[in-house]
Amino acid sequence: MSDSTTAINHLPDEILRKILQLAIRGTFRIHPSRQLSAFSSVNHHWRSLCFNSSELWTDIRIIYNELSGKVDLGDWTHQWLERSHPRLVDIYLDIPVDKFISHARTVAIYEARNVISVLMKHLDRIRSLTTGDDSDASYSGLLALIDYLPSATHLEHLDLRFLNFLTGLPSSFVSMDNVIHAGVVLPNLRSQKLKRTNILFPLERLTSVEIHFILPDEDSFRQMARMCPTLERLTLRSLYSLENPLPSGAPPIPMPSLRFLSVESIKSQWGSSPQKSILSILSAPNLYHLRIHGSPGTPHPRNVLPPLASFPSLHTLRLDHFEFVDPIHQNTLIDPTYFREPSSVKHLQLVHTSGETLFPAPPPTPKVVKRSRSIDRGSSPDTNASSTSNQSSIHWHWHRELGSKKSFNMPREITLPLLTPGRDERDTTTSTNNTGDLIRDLSTTTAIPSPFISNSLPTGPIPFPSLETLTLDSIRFQDVMWLCELVANRQSHVSCSSSIKRVYLSKSSMKHLRTSFTLEILNLKDKSNSNTTNSGSSGRGKALGLEGLTTPGRSTAGVNSDSTSPATVVARVKGLRSQFTARFSGEIKEEEEEEREKGKGKDDDGFTLERWLRDRVDVCELDMENENEEDEDV
Repeated sequence: MSDSTTAINHLPDEILRKILQLAIRGTFRIHPSRQLSAFSSVNHHWRSLCFNSSELWTDIRIIYNELSGKVDLGDWTHQWLERSHPRLVDIYLDIPVDKFISHARTVAIYEARNVISVLMKHLDRIRSLTTGDDSDASYSGLLALIDYLPSATHLEHLDLRFLNFLTGLPSSFVSMDNVIHAGVVLPNLRSQKLKRTNILFPLERLTSVEIHFILPDEDSFRQMARMCPTLERLTLRSLYSLENPLPSGAPPIPMPSLRFLSVESIKSQWGSSPQKSILSILSAPNLYHLRIHGSPGTPHPRNVLPPLASFPSLHTLRLDHFEFVDPIHQNTLIDPTYFREPSSVKHLQLVHTSGETLFPAPPPTPKVVKRSRSIDRGSSPDTNASSTSNQSSIHWHWHRELGSKKSFNMPREITLPLLTPGRDERDTTTSTNNTGDLIRDLSTTTAIPSPFISNSLPTGPIPFPSLETLTLDSIRFQDVMWLCELVANRQSHVSCSSSIKRVYLSKSSMKHLRTSFTLEILNLKDKSNSNTTNSGSSGRGKALGLEGLTTPGRSTAGVNSDSTSPATVVARVKGLRSQFTARFSGEIKEEEEEEREKGKGKDDDGFTLERWLRDRVDVCELDMENENEEDEDV
């Protein structure tokens, strides 16, 4: 036995038991039976502890595909219920009988009914009951179990998800009249999820409600709000429009305790109509987290929800699968102005949603860099000449106007300010001798004006003025480019207290940030003309030809003294041939070869777009698999 195993055996049984319990409930991927089998095989002490600790047997997952052929499901369920006695248990039941045919289907139905008969004898011990997505109520015996649920006096969480609708009705929604007026008393029920079912359960005294396929009725919705004054979480998926239009001047529906709201509307003709959702008159002053699922065919958020300003406590806004602009024809699908209105949002989450349309692009202004190669087949030589002659501003030059026929071409590069104030400039204790980070040293230089001039910005209100953190989950490199420009822009024009401080990137977005771009620093004075006062610059900066840039209090002679040509960095996309259509392949290949020739010796090894971004904000990799678990904390 190893020293580590010997050491853990010296722990008190109470602590070791708690460790094993956390390990069992820590992941849904590994079945508890496999974990308990592994733990009990360590030694006799662990085996005795496992078999005599009832709390280790309360997570009963009856998963047919996991257990079929290994055990008799009825006997196995009975054994777990006995070993967990007298504790409350959590039941997960997944026996998809409809997925089997012939003899296998008969066996599955038999097993399912045996399990149900065992569970019905222990209803008073069930704390939570969850069914799998492919559960069948008609053949598996679940209907009988549901009929006896009033005996489940300790039931706190109910999650019923069925493959088919129980009543066999052709309509694919749950009527709230059926849900509300139930007459079933479950005194401890606090959380309820319903999917493809119109079983009659009361929405009363609940703190969490999730309903799929619901056709809301105003009176029933108001009744739910009255019966659940402590409701904190509300999730409505496949939400239909109201059975009857809202009357003019309808009073708001108060939900004072609501903290989390997730809405996904059904794709239907409602998407193109101005008809309002029942949620449009919602009053939730304490709403903290709002999640909206959008895609072509769903109604405009303005017709589903009240203005964002009506949620004064809103902290996190998550947009899932929104397509504001048609990627091919570039016509507007959803007007983004709803999200540009004033709000208190501090954390914006973009999941498979392009953010560039949420933040209005500045008016057209000349580009700052002569070598800029944004693909624009329609620009004339004269236009290009005028672009290079005026270098007084930098802007998001890869934004396209909606509806433009030239918008099909994707951006090839972005120009970013090298000397935009970094994070450490906010600190009063910044050391002038710190040369550990090249960009951190450079970003504290105050003699160079910011390359983002006010005339390159929109003059209207800044969207999300309180924004501090941003989450990006995207497979598009363009979204990473947009994010970097947004960070630079917000740092230059928004007060330090409200500028973006942290970004969360999914694995695909992080991969683009690290591997999809090459960088080139422009407008630096030639190394041969470096001022001798820069001898204290970092060795790494000298290796990159950046010794002319100094920290505060030192000479800035090494930087191009022309204030109209500030130091900038150009990020170019790698491997562009795979990003464009075949008809451009010849032109792109030629341009790539030309860029490689011009870029020889100019790309700065070790100076990456990730490094540029990390100097300005905290960059964290997002684990999307655990993201839903984090939402439970709101």
